[in-house]
Amino acid sequence: MKKTNKKNSTARKLLPAFAMLTVSAISLSSATYAWFTMNKEVKVSNMHVRALAEDGLLINEVITANDANWDDEATAAQTSANASVLYPASTANGSTWYHAASKKSNSAAAASSGTASSDLVSNYDTLSGLVAITGMTETTAVGGSTAARTTYGATATALAGYYVQYTYYLKSSSGSAVPLGANSDDMCIKIKSVDATLPASANSANLDKALRVGIKLNSQFYIYAPVGGYSPSYYVNASSTATAPNSGTTAVATDLDSLPAVGSNGVPVDVYIWYEGEDVNCKSDNALAATLDDIQIDITFGLETVGATVTRTETTETGNKTTLSAVTIPSGATGIKVDNVACADSTAAAAAINAINDTLTTHTLQYTPASS
Repeated sequence: MKKTNKKNSTARKLLPAFAMLTVSAISLSSATYAWFTMNKEVKVSNMHVRALAEDGLLINEVITANDANWDDEATAAQTSANASVLYPASTANGSTWYHAASKKSNSAAAASSGTASSDLVSNYDTLSGLVAITGMTETTAVGGSTAARTTYGATATALAGYYVQYTYYLKSSSGSAVPLGANSDDMCIKIKSVDATLPASANSANLDKALRVGIKLNSQFYIYAPVGGYSPSYYVNASSTATAPNSGTTAVATDLDSLPAVGSNGVPVDVYIWYEGEDVNCKSDNALAATLDDIQIDITFGLETVGATVTRTETTETGNKTTLSAVTIPSGATGIKVDNVACADSTAAAAAINAINDTLTTHTLQYTPASS
């Protein structure tokens, strides 16, 4: 795919020091399943992703330092031949995912604090061991044309998955790495906005409200609900702790210590797209249109000063022994606990997880990322 010349674009004039990802979900067709009734799904075809970077930021679809396509644009295209087919899913952290099904087409069967809905067919399924679905995945990234895209499902031959993940890479245009931090005068990567544009005549406007965009930088995961009318808070896996997605306002990515220099490999930015089953709009009666809406999602990143001191918050991972064993605790993290038992460091935490005798029960891993 040829790159577009953007030297005279309005975006260059109005948005200094930013990177923007544009996700266009074209021709969303069919229906869904999960907190929807059984045997329904969402087909995401002809998805187009475009990334722009300016003034201090370079972006690419590949990580390698010497690739010729480190510039102000990265693109990817998805054809109907390798469309992603999705069931709704639910997550609070991007690491542990859940799935369920509703008994009623007009009920999303959303949980209340600590209590699952009586309209669920059965308990939540913890989606461990998800793998790339063949035919819905672009495993090879190509600088200048194709970002890596993975649709995660139960098996490589599954008919539908639970979320789609794109990976891009950022680095500095400077000859030196840019230190990042969480204090007021430190430089940082900011997620400045996540916006969605719907067509003038929307076929599935209510279902669109359940769309979620997750952005992962290092070990921090930021959840956005870009379509107005979404559930402002909900309880993943019937937790007593509410998940409150961002509506598109600025978030400071505090878990990244530096932005690599121009001569180095880039740092990954993962973008996740799914339909949130715990959103009250995620029900079968909202997925009756033969063709769902074309939705364009714009994600804007900025390289700026923090502007105010940011307090890093505790990260909680939940899942069975296998799920927790796969979690990478960031270097320098403090307050590490497994099932509320303190661990001296990540090695001790790994040993505590390994000592768990069962592989089915849900356990917790907690830690607080180190300050920059």
